[in-house]
Amino acid sequence: MGKDKETKEEQTLTRIAIVNSDKCKPSKCRQECKKSCPVVRMGKFCIEVGPKDKIAYLSEELCIGCGICVKKCPFDAILIINLPKNLSSNTTHRYSANSFKLHRLPMPRAGQVLGLVGSNGIGKSTALKILAGKQKPNLGRFASPPDWQEILTHFRGSELQNYFTKILEDDMKVRPSPRLAGWEVSAVWCALCSGCSVAVGGDGWTVAAAVEVPQKGRRSALCVAASGAAH
Repeated sequence: MGKDKETKEEQTLTRIAIVNSDKCKPSKCRQECKKSCPVVRMGKFCIEVGPKDKIAYLSEELCIGCGICVKKCPFDAILIINLPKNLSSNTTHRYSANSFKLHRLPMPRAGQVLGLVGSNGIGKSTALKILAGKQKPNLGRFASPPDWQEILTHFRGSELQNYFTKILEDDMKVRPSPRLAGWEVSAVWCALCSGCSVAVGGDGWTVAAAVEVPQKGRRSALCVAASGAAH
């Protein structure tokens, strides 16, 4: 029974609908996304938007993934992402409806360097802020965020449970570094640990290494070096 349920879940196609708040301008278009949506034509509220709205709302539950709204939007403000299976139980953070979803988290380990590489807007900085304790993960519940006890329960049995526990109990210190080895850095969080054999940056903070990421002709880096304060 459990295996059948897992197989059914893997076959379920989940969609993430992302609306760019900077590009979406309902007052300057004819709401082509809503007018062209076949689900809306069936009388369902798949896309809700009017000339006086600030941004369009797309229902991920009702969306059939046809992609018509993506093509019809004059401002290229809509992105529909089809996922191969349901990842709702692994959602780590989401800022609002129709914003990107951060699924799972990378796991920093003592004495190792973790590099995050990817295009803009996919959650690299958000993941680093969460790992640094600067952003509390809402597990996708942006309307009613969970408290830390529920968050720790969500990660129970994983290395992240111990990691966040150390962050909350100040057993691990995480500090930002604006520069690393002369590179321009878009987001770097490094855990301080006097016992780790890692390189020391020019600013005197303990850092490990960096992953060079070409971005608009500049060199940038993302890294997380996490270690216990007492090693």
